[in-house]
Amino acid sequence: MKTFLTIFAILIGQLSMAQFYNTQFSDWEMGTDAGEEYEIPSYWFTNNGTQENGFATTPVTKVTSNINNGYIAKIESNLNTTSTLEKGFLFQESNSAGLEQIWYMSKCDSLYQGGSCRVSILGDTDVLFSDTTFVVEDSFSIKHINIPSQWQNTYEKLTLLFEAVGRTIPESPESSSYSVFLIEEVGFDIILNTKENNLENNLSIAPNPVSNTLNIDIGKINPEDKIRITNMLGNQIYEGIYSPSVDVSKLANGSYVISHISKESVVSKQFLKID
Repeated sequence: MKTFLTIFAILIGQLSMAQFYNTQFSDWEMGTDAGEEYEIPSYWFTNNGTQENGFATTPVTKVTSNINNGYIAKIESNLNTTSTLEKGFLFQESNSAGLEQIWYMSKCDSLYQGGSCRVSILGDTDVLFSDTTFVVEDSFSIKHINIPSQWQNTYEKLTLLFEAVGRTIPESPESSSYSVFLIEEVGFDIILNTKENNLENNLSIAPNPVSNTLNIDIGKINPEDKIRITNMLGNQIYEGIYSPSVDVSKLANGSYVISHISKESVVSKQFLKID
């Protein structure tokens, strides 16, 4: 009975825990503004469709990805012609409960003058974290943002915001600035405990991204502990008793979630499989 209640509590908790959707930008949907059609990535908010001279602009567009089965979200600044600070933006809101870390694979692809690529975490209207890149990056890289428990305790929801920042000055084009920000993928790590201050259920994985063998460390080991791997649709790929490594070489490229399941809690982390 105790085990059943524990599992039930875990399932109830999962209804309100952190979750980001369409993290590989696989799904896009059509929008219309002023008779102009444009695409936006499902579950994400953009400023696509903003009006300029009667036409809908599209600061966020899709580019085919060579890493996963989705697309790259390409964010551009300066698609208007008015003299103003321009931003192309892309954001999504998530419950903060259980959110331990956010990671993203990105590239600041093109800059001119004072353009920049910026990533922020917002709680309501408060800026909790901001990182701005002022240089062109040669390749995609993965960056991590740790989520302090204070943010979870203060804000029910957190917003992940990507911005390509520039400035358009029609009367002085040489003074204008411009940027292109490419977002390949977004990932997140969550922890869901049914006991407060439970320190026995930990999960560390390496390397990430991984090609062949994923090494797993769960701290204190209990004989009944399990490891489960699911795809981003929640379909189970693997489940078994804990072992310090799992062969993932036969998995298709893309993102997966690995979970450490004990009697008292579930800890999940997202990893990226590459060749």
